[in-house]
Amino acid sequence: MKDKLDITKYMNATASEIEGKVLDLKKSLMEARFAQANGSIKDTSVISRTRHAIATLLGYITNKKAPKAAAAKAPKAAKPKAEKPAAAKPADKKPAPAKKPAASAKKTKKEAKDA
Repeated sequence: MKDKLDITKYMNATASEIEGKVLDLKKSLMEARFAQANGSIKDTSVISRTRHAIATLLGYITNKKAPKAAAAKAPKAAKPKAEKPAAAKPADKKPAPAKKPAASAKKTKKEAKDA
C-alpha cells in the first residue's frame, strides 16, 4: 500500500487545512472512479482507501469544531421539573361497543322475496 495516507500528521492540523486535504482526496476519488469505469485502474482498493481517509479526516474536523460548538451552547442552569399530577381515571369506565356481526353472504332472489 504505497498510496496510504498518513493521517496522523493531520491530528494537529487546523480544520481549514484538513478541509483542503479532504477536497484533494475527493478529487482523487473522482478520478479513481473514472479510471475504474474506463477499466484503466489496476488497484481498485485505492477507491475504498480514499473513502476511508476522507471519512477519518471529516471525523477530525467534527472533533475539532465540537469543543467550540459546545462552549457556544453552554447549558443553562437546569430548572427543576414540576411533577405533573396523576391523571384522574374515571371509576365507571364505559364498556367497549360490541362488534357488529360479520356480513352474511348475499341473499338469493327467493330469500329476498320471503323476507
